[in-house]
Amino acid sequence: MPSAMTAAGDWASVDADPLSMLVKDAASFMKKGFERGPAVFKATPARRALFSGLVDYAALLRLAQKLDAENDPLLFEKDINAARYVNGKRETLNGKEHADAASIEKLYMQEGCTMQFHQPQHYSDELWRLLAALERQLGCLVGCNAYITPQGTQGLAPHYDDVEIFVVQTEGSKRWRLYRPTPSSAAATPAGAQLAHCQLANRVSGDLREADIGVPVMEVVLKVGDVLYLPRGTIHQAVAHEESSSHLTISTFQRWTAADLLQYTVSVALANTYLQPRLPLPLKSGLSLRVLDSASLDAGEAAALAEASGGFGNALQALLPLAAAPAGGGGGAKAALAAQLAAACRSLADCLEGDELGPQLLSTAGDAMAEDFMENRLPPHPDQLPPLGPAPALGDSVQCISSSYFRLESYRGKDIAEGGCGSDCEEDHEHSHPNSRPHSHSHGQAHGQGEEDEDEDDNDDEEEEDGAGGNPSAWVRLVSCLRNDREDHMLGQEGSDSDSDSSSEEEWDECTALEESVDRDARAALGEDPDGKDGSSQDDHIFPAEFAPALVQLLGSAADAVGSGGSGKPVRVRDIALPSAELQLNVATLLCEVGMLRVVKPLPEQQQASKQKRKDGKQQQEGGGKAAKQGAKMGAAAAGGAGKKAAGAAKAKKQRT
Repeated sequence: MPSAMTAAGDWASVDADPLSMLVKDAASFMKKGFERGPAVFKATPARRALFSGLVDYAALLRLAQKLDAENDPLLFEKDINAARYVNGKRETLNGKEHADAASIEKLYMQEGCTMQFHQPQHYSDELWRLLAALERQLGCLVGCNAYITPQGTQGLAPHYDDVEIFVVQTEGSKRWRLYRPTPSSAAATPAGAQLAHCQLANRVSGDLREADIGVPVMEVVLKVGDVLYLPRGTIHQAVAHEESSSHLTISTFQRWTAADLLQYTVSVALANTYLQPRLPLPLKSGLSLRVLDSASLDAGEAAALAEASGGFGNALQALLPLAAAPAGGGGGAKAALAAQLAAACRSLADCLEGDELGPQLLSTAGDAMAEDFMENRLPPHPDQLPPLGPAPALGDSVQCISSSYFRLESYRGKDIAEGGCGSDCEEDHEHSHPNSRPHSHSHGQAHGQGEEDEDEDDNDDEEEEDGAGGNPSAWVRLVSCLRNDREDHMLGQEGSDSDSDSSSEEEWDECTALEESVDRDARAALGEDPDGKDGSSQDDHIFPAEFAPALVQLLGSAADAVGSGGSGKPVRVRDIALPSAELQLNVATLLCEVGMLRVVKPLPEQQQASKQKRKDGKQQQEGGGKAAKQGAKMGAAAAGGAGKKAAGAAKAKKQRT
């Protein structure tokens, strides 16, 4: 899927600010347009050059033929959906398994199906590079689907999505209709009234009925290079009525709201053995007895639901009084529960705004939420990375290639480093939070509850020995996306329905890998022999906690560093915040090998400062030499004067005698 846009200068601007390429001015868009309503951005020469023909029917057919020849065909559902919208109903005509070129051609040409091509960035280098740049700029996952629609057809039913969408036309044209039902609309149905509250939706709608969405509030025809922005919850449908059409939907901000972060904050804190005891009491208070029984549907709510359904016709009004409950039903219980939850929320708000626990809660929740992003985002395109360069020396300056590609987080690695989960582990791991990292909780305590006393004594002895040996009790983990797999991007948690035995086996493998990583990276960072293992082969690198200030310093050297307190300027190896030249050089070398740092030339002001320092030193030396010579000359002159004075005195004495 080649693109006409190949000039290095054009790609440099896209890499630096891809959102502006889509919406003209990223800063203005985020301030005035983001989440506020649909918007159209007409084609620019740069956008038209990048997207024209990037994904269309001919390109899809060529790709399918190529993969067929390699015996690695596209797959229905995973890679391709064939859909059409006829007489108010969506139909899916997927084949059994392989979406080979012949199947695609038949479904598109004969059946009038739209080819929904999932995640084309797996096959298009241009889309890989664009989406990687967007993920770096936005700081969250960015996905993509292509829709290739025959002339005069529509592929999908009206619906809304749970993502921010940027529709980019790549071939032909397509007419879009956007809807915003209101409860007061004359044509509104009960379902339509509910749709009036779908703004910034956090779940997809599924197929909607024409009768429920009312009349369009906006209609637009997109041509090649045009962009249509749709906030989450915007109801839409589109038809290729005059000519065949191909477009991309670039999507982002899925599950990326304040509510999602709040959910992480509470759930992760409750699962954390350090944070949970420190939460405010209203958050930990038990619920009233049988409170959920009293909080079920009451008579008034049941009547409202029945009336909205329209069932039983005119007979319903006569039946409702028979089912009415006596006064004083569940309303009071619900009010009491609401008051309790409100008090809990207020206590959490106070906690988050406090200086003691708030930063720790946000940091822990941020780690959990960011983990999904770092593990599943695209790796940078090779052209977005600087060349590897030479190994660093103490006199060199190094700089982080981008703070976006790396994340430093606290890590409770002591249990893993000391073998907290051994081969005799019988724990099913279900006590861990689904969003937490493997063994981020105190795994040793969980096992201690079911072990014999002698095993506990042995563990205590091991801890004493380790402590006496000076091993660190805290660690930090440097997470990177550089070695993520492009082909896995946005595929979700495939295989998550595997049985519990395989799940435990996978977690044990992760535990073992992290244990090896702790040992290898700690040894390498401390300048010891890492037993011949290549430390650059792992995605995560774990260091003793005392290395954290140096790692923050180096991350802050990135030109795009934000919120880190860094300078955004290169750091001399000899100025890294470590106590010895050996450690400074070892850490700089390791981080250059894993791709985080590059040796760079000093900035002009640094060169000027260094030059001035050398000049001052030279002048000082020269000044000292001149002073010595002058002193010697003055001394000789003084000595000569004294000799002359002595000779004159002797002559005068001789004359007197």
